Amino acid sequence: MFAGVIVSKVYEKHRSQKVYSLTQKGIDLIPVLVEIMVWSAKYDNELAITEDFLLAAQTDRDGLISRIRVRLEAAKS
Repeated sequence: MFAGVIVSKVYEKHRSQKVYSLTQKGIDLIPVLVEIMVWSAKYDNELAITEDFLLAAQTDRDGLISRIRVRLEAAKS
């Protein structure tokens, strides 16, 4: 589903709802998404991107991406 970037499954507590999550293919897109967010913030100051996120993306992009990946992996469990 969604070109193999996102998968959905039925939410066990509410069978009429779905839960969406990134596949490994989606997780591999994180560096691209971070880059798009930084680029977008450069041209639109009304985006919902925090200054902390932008600072981390500019000063420690690899560390930021690593922290995002860790959080996504933790959310899977």
